[in-house]
Amino acid sequence: MQEVDQSETRRILSLDGGGLRAFFTLEVLERVEALVRRRLGREDAVLADHFDLIAGTSTGAILGAFLAWGLSIAKIKTLYEEMAGRVFRPYRNPLQWLRNRYAAETLSSSLREFFVEEGPQGLREATLGSAMLRTVFLVVLRNASTGSAWPLCSHPALKYNARERSDCNLDLALWRIVRASTAAPTFFAPERIRTGDSTFQFVDGGVTPYNNPALIAALMVTEPCFNIRWPSGEDRLYVLSAGTGQTRVRYANMNNFWELALPAVVSKTITALIEGSTQQQDFLCRIMGRCLHGPVIDTEVGELIAPQNYGNGNSRRFTYVRYNTDFTSPEFASVLSKYGGDVPMDLPVLIPTLQALGQRYALSEVREEHLR
Repeated sequence: MQEVDQSETRRILSLDGGGLRAFFTLEVLERVEALVRRRLGREDAVLADHFDLIAGTSTGAILGAFLAWGLSIAKIKTLYEEMAGRVFRPYRNPLQWLRNRYAAETLSSSLREFFVEEGPQGLREATLGSAMLRTVFLVVLRNASTGSAWPLCSHPALKYNARERSDCNLDLALWRIVRASTAAPTFFAPERIRTGDSTFQFVDGGVTPYNNPALIAALMVTEPCFNIRWPSGEDRLYVLSAGTGQTRVRYANMNNFWELALPAVVSKTITALIEGSTQQQDFLCRIMGRCLHGPVIDTEVGELIAPQNYGNGNSRRFTYVRYNTDFTSPEFASVLSKYGGDVPMDLPVLIPTLQALGQRYALSEVREEHLR
């Protein structure tokens, strides 16, 4: 096993799930990219040049894969807008909505056409172990066949990345595992993936505890059981976590028949659980790491911004920054009212508003002193 340099600072970029709300995230990342370019002194620098690992769940998996591939934010914006226009077109026959609202093949074909590499006989599907990935990539799926979370990572030290295994994860098609991470129930059909002698069905990584993959990424690279063994500590590991905006799911009128109808209850419950899990992962990262910046968790604990060398010496496991916002701006007042306190993840008409909010947030909150 290759010796790990324990003196080198490692950097993780973590990207939440949230559908088209990723257009908010892209504005935040564009500001981060500008600061990275200034720091590196290169106008063509991309985030893969600065971060040693990029982790993503669901829509964050798509963004993360593009970033790990070495794309600029400007290029990803163009690709994402093109994909959004094609992918989020509901079936014309409402009866098909009883299974899934959108055609998974539209998203699959976009990803399959992009993630290719040169092989001995021409272009072929790129895999998780592709040399085209310019930094380590981590993607979260849910194995619906086994009922377990599957965080897959391109680092070769992981147990199931051993090349001698017949079920080596590095041999899985990159487009397919990214598509699987986005297979949100009721939105897209599950993705079937064959690994070794087994075939499993996978659904959206957002229905695992890791819709916000920041903590699982930090644990995977530092805990001995995963065998990567990067150093931990405030000065050795840095985690930047970017959200897709937070909503607060409310039942405005518990006596309203339509709010208590089964489809509405199921939809709100799923959203509330994902939002709660996302915030809990953020909370744990602020407890385990030294938080430099982040929105208020709640009125009791506040932001949990920790001073340098909090506690007994250098006791935190990493330095942590969280960029996210509540959708409480005036632009979303009518949206929140219409959708019961939620900002839908699949409405292209909201893209300009999400971009405008992201631009204002990035200019106000993303600062050079937050980078490591």
